[in-house]
Amino acid sequence: MSVIFDQLRINDSGELLYVDAHVNKAECFKDMYINKITICTEDQVSETNPLAYGEDFIYQETYEPNAEAQVVPLTKKIIELSEKQLLNTLNAAGGIMVSYSPLEESETNYLSILLSGKFSVLDTGFTPKLVVATKAYDPDEDSLNNPEVLFIMDGEAYEDKDHKVWQFKGKGEIKENAPVHIYLYKQTADGEYELVSIKDTDDIEFLHFFYHAYSQIPVVNKKELHLVLNKYSFNEKFTQTDLSHNMFFVYIETEGIPCPDVPCRLDEQTTLGVTFDYGLLYNQAMGYTRQLADDCNMPQGFMDFILNVEAIKMAIETEHYVPAIEHWRWLMGNTGNASNNMIKPCGCHG
Repeated sequence: MSVIFDQLRINDSGELLYVDAHVNKAECFKDMYINKITICTEDQVSETNPLAYGEDFIYQETYEPNAEAQVVPLTKKIIELSEKQLLNTLNAAGGIMVSYSPLEESETNYLSILLSGKFSVLDTGFTPKLVVATKAYDPDEDSLNNPEVLFIMDGEAYEDKDHKVWQFKGKGEIKENAPVHIYLYKQTADGEYELVSIKDTDDIEFLHFFYHAYSQIPVVNKKELHLVLNKYSFNEKFTQTDLSHNMFFVYIETEGIPCPDVPCRLDEQTTLGVTFDYGLLYNQAMGYTRQLADDCNMPQGFMDFILNVEAIKMAIETEHYVPAIEHWRWLMGNTGNASNNMIKPCGCHG
């Protein structure tokens, strides 16, 4: 089965239905997930095809897969560095150092950056670049082709009074769980790149730097199902006062593709589980037992009761659901309502 029921039962009071299930943990089912659950009573099950439900049901819920990966911030908020901080770090050998608190190494971490300002030193050059590297290195080296470079962002310019306003905006993947270093380069006339040196505040009118580190956790589709339902959980088609009156058919559907060599029938998309109030039958059996002890005679109907209970169990185990429903109705006296004194539909007895 693609889905395995861990628990499918009605509690002792007959008021709650417990449904606990999970996708088969075998390797063949690693790409499958739970998509939908539908619950019907015995009166809504098709006699020709009880393994499939129709439009008549008392409960249904669909679990849509996550459309996007979950974004988890690695910095508590977007961090802005002051002009003084930037001036000190842009001229340092280590560049701008950005720290964050990474998740597990198996996750994919990203760094989002926005650097904007009026740099007079850039006005005489060509397209500048912002270089993000895993650690500090000698800026005189061939920086753009350095293996420690994580990603490079091109600058975009727009005119504002006397100077161009340069903006670097984008994101890149952080491959190591360590601080990264950011360098600002400009392109020279011969096509080479050199480190931008900002010696004092006269070179800039304003300078803003924001960064935000985050992780994208992969989409995790539903592998487990845990439900506790009562009569108010069901739609208007369920009219009983408690859950002891019916046999419940629980259909759990999966999506995804199992491996090609999955055994026959284990690749079916729908798994059916059936349950009823065993406590009700237990109470009836104990009533017969007390009569037997009091009278020293087999109570009328006790043997019929035992045979029908066993027939229901065997019918469900062998997936003969229509006979199971017939024997259930016999126990219920063909009235559709259960009681502590079950009505026998015929005059035979054990």
